[in-house]
Amino acid sequence: MILFSIFLACSSSKKVDPSATQVVEEKEVVQGELHGSFPPENLPPIEFTALNYDGTERNKDALLGHPTVMWFYPYAQTTGWTIQGCGFRDLYESFQALGVEIVAVGFSSVEDNAEWVEAKEFQFEIWSDTDRSLGLYYGAATSADQSAASRVTKILDSDGKLVLEYNSANFMSNPQDVLEDCQILFSE
Repeated sequence: MILFSIFLACSSSKKVDPSATQVVEEKEVVQGELHGSFPPENLPPIEFTALNYDGTERNKDALLGHPTVMWFYPYAQTTGWTIQGCGFRDLYESFQALGVEIVAVGFSSVEDNAEWVEAKEFQFEIWSDTDRSLGLYYGAATSADQSAASRVTKILDSDGKLVLEYNSANFMSNPQDVLEDCQILFSE
C-alpha cells in the first residue's frame, strides 16, 4: 500500500491543456506539440550572480540575446546527471544551429564543476548557484539551505523570459525532448 501511495504521489502532475497556445519569439506554439509545459507565467530574468566552472562570474546578461536551455542538476559527477549532461553535450551542435545556449546549474562547487567539465568534455557552461537564487526563482529549490537542486529544465527566450519548463526531467530523454521543443520554438 505504501509503494502504491508513493507511485501515485510521484506520478501525479498538473493538467496540461494540449490546445493552449503561447507566442514565443513571434511564433504561435501549441502546447500539444511540445514535450515541456507552458509555465503558469513567463517569468522575466532576475538579477543574480553565479560562478561558471572556470571561475568567471555570470549574471542576468548571460541569459539575454539568445534562447537558453537551463537545466538544473543535483550533484556534479553523479551517474544520472552525467548521462543528462552527456546528452546535452552530444546534441550541442544541434542546439547551436538553432542559436540556443545551454547552461547547467547546480549547487556544487566551482572546483567540482570544473572537474566534471574536464572529465566529460562539456562544451557548455556549468554554473555554481551557491546562494540558490536561480534555484529558488526557477523552482529547483524550495529553500536557501537545500543541499541539492531539483531535477528541472527551463527554456528561456532571447529576452530571458521563461517560456517552457520540464518539472520532473527524465535524465535519459530530457536532452532530446528539449532539442525537439527548441526546434519547434526557435527554428526559422
